[in-house]
Order: sequence, then structure tokens, then C-alpha cells
Amino acid sequence: MDPSLGVHSELGRLRQVLVCRPGMAQRRQSPGAEAGALFDALPLVDQAAEEHSRFCAALRLLGVEVLELHHLLAGTLERRIARNWLLDRWLDPTRVDIELTQQLRPWLQDLPAVELAERLIGGLVRAELPFDPTEPQGLQMRSADPRTPLLPPLPGSVLMRDSSVWIGDGVALSRLRAPERRDEALLLGVVYHFHPRFVGCNTGWWGEGEQDPGPALLAGGDVMPLSKGLVLLGMGQHTTVQAVSQLARNLLSRGGADRVLVARLPAMPVGCHLDRLLSFCDRDLVVVGGSALNALQTFSLRRGKRNDVLEVQQETRPLLQVLAEALELKQLRVVVSGGDPGGPWEDGGQLLAISPGQVLAWHRNAHTNAQLREAGVEVIELPGGSLGRAGSHAYACPISREPL
Repeated sequence: MDPSLGVHSELGRLRQVLVCRPGMAQRRQSPGAEAGALFDALPLVDQAAEEHSRFCAALRLLGVEVLELHHLLAGTLERRIARNWLLDRWLDPTRVDIELTQQLRPWLQDLPAVELAERLIGGLVRAELPFDPTEPQGLQMRSADPRTPLLPPLPGSVLMRDSSVWIGDGVALSRLRAPERRDEALLLGVVYHFHPRFVGCNTGWWGEGEQDPGPALLAGGDVMPLSKGLVLLGMGQHTTVQAVSQLARNLLSRGGADRVLVARLPAMPVGCHLDRLLSFCDRDLVVVGGSALNALQTFSLRRGKRNDVLEVQQETRPLLQVLAEALELKQLRVVVSGGDPGGPWEDGGQLLAISPGQVLAWHRNAHTNAQLREAGVEVIELPGGSLGRAGSHAYACPISREPL
């Protein structure tokens, strides 16, 4: 494993990130509820690809190594053991009927790794099969018209922060609320297990179980390592109390944290994640999405007297005061973004910090960017927005930051 891997804060000098470029998967995003939930409207893919390329170029100019999922996945799938591990799960009988598996598995098994990676992220429709299906053809194949996905596209893969999150020297794989997005974590799982850069890394914080986790859901945008031993979790529709309890218990019992802060997120808007309400921009400065943050119910979790029991304390002070105390600060300076989370482009949430006092932001967040500059933060503006309202924080998963 690369010894430099590890993330103990939202602010330490950023050294390595994971990203996923837009492409085939977003072109195949269907109109309707799924498009509205993920991108608000059908994405402008060519423009989004250009914006994403500029985003990655800016990161590289700032000294950040950018690792792209298609490339990592292709490198991983060169290994037969990794390919078998993934296809065993991708073509599970609960997902693909046995007859279709018998048609697809030999072809997928022998595809060049680059093409297989593209198909797993971008999807496959029946018309693209390079062979005529043989007998027996099951119901799934016979009922498929030429445009029917045999492998579904994963348009949400571009939102890389959702699918996994690094906490200290280990990683938690997500289980996302939208069922059509859950394969994203499976792709990250095979990369973390088998790619030479990650072999031996601790993937045991959460999300490794083969059993159905039931109501436990976890989204990376609700998880923030703040300092060595301190982690902040958002709890709501996207990260449920069951997942929060399990992740916190694992961190506290296995030395991944000494204290876990939990903020109960509002029920509305539905797309609300912790990083839409709160962005760390300097050691003592945060951007918040309106006044809702201080009304959030907050809990402190520590290891109990027994290793398998959590000590839970409900905080009486507002979240920002609790955060200041936990970070050993007198208080946090606050910039209130120009709009409510889920609102207009002046929202200003989900900012990715490159280092203390230096952030990447979309140029359309003019009001918030101006406030940050007045507060002494270097704001590096980029074009953004062709894939929806998500900010820079959502498009990159940090895997290495220098200690603060």
C-alpha cells in the first residue's frame, strides 16, 4: 500500500484524490425521476467533460495527484483474480438471471480491461452485443429490446465523494440511498482490494459485509474527518442512524477515532448532505448554508467502558460551538452562503479545500466567493454546473492529505 495514503482532516494539504470523468454513463442518463434526483436535468455531457478536465488540471497545477476511476479500474481488472471477484458480484443471480449470465460472463471475462472498465461504468445495451445470443435465452434477454440496458450505466459515479470516504488511514465504502447507485461502491471495492496502490489498505471501517445491511445507508458527503481522532458525521435520509452507529462503533473500538460528533440533518431538502450545509475553508473558518446549521441536534459519541458499547451524550450547545471546542478553538469564523442548500447558484456549499485558506469553487458562486476573499481565503474559481448543483467537494474523494 502507498504509505502516504490517509486523511485526518478536511483541510490538510491535499496530495491525492480520486475522480471519475463524465462520459458514456452520463450520456445514457434517462429523463425522469432519476435524472431529476441526481442532476436536476439531463446533463450537458460535452460541457461537463470540459469542466471536469479543467477541474482536474487545476488540481494538478496545485500539486495534487489525480487518480481517475476508469484508469484505476482498468489496471485492477488486468488481474484475473480481481476480474473474477467483481464479475461474481456483478452477475449475481439476484441481479442478473442465470441465462443472461451464461451469455455475458464468457464475453466479459475476455474483454480487454480498458473496455470492461468502460462498460461497467458506462453500461451496456443489447444492441451493442458483438454476438448473437445462443440458446437458452432467459426472460431477461428475450424481453430486452435493442436499447434495454443489460448492464446499467452509473451516471452518479462522477460524484466521487459519495461512493467512499477515507477516515485516517482507512476507507469506508458507501451504501447509497438510491439503489441504482449502489454499484459505484462495488467498483471502488475491487480497486481498493486489488489495485497495487491500495493492496493492504484498511477497508474495514464500514461497507465490507456481504450480508444485506438492511436500513443502514451511508453517503460519503455526510462524513468529515476533522483532526486525528475526531470525526463528524451527518445523520439523515442519506446516512441513517443504523450506519452512523455501526461506523462510529468501528472507529471508536478500533482506534480510528476518540470522539465522533453526529449532527442530525434536516429532512428537507431531500438531497441535503452534511457537506451542503458545512464546508471547512481555513483552520478557523467555515462556510455554512444558512441558519439551519445551529438548529441541528448534535451528539458526542465516545467509547464506553465496554469496548462494544457507545457512550452517547446529547450536546446542548449549537453545532458550531461544539466544533470549535472539539478543534480547540475559541470560536469559528463563519461565512453564510448566498442561498439555501438546494437553492440558486449562490448556494456556495460543498467547497473542496486544497490547504488551509485555499479552496476550489465554481465561478457562479460569486457572492460566497467574494465573502471568502474578504475573510482572507484564496478562492480559485472554475467553471462548473453542467451536471447540476454539486460543488467541488462532491467531485473528488481525497485519499491523501498532509497532517495539519
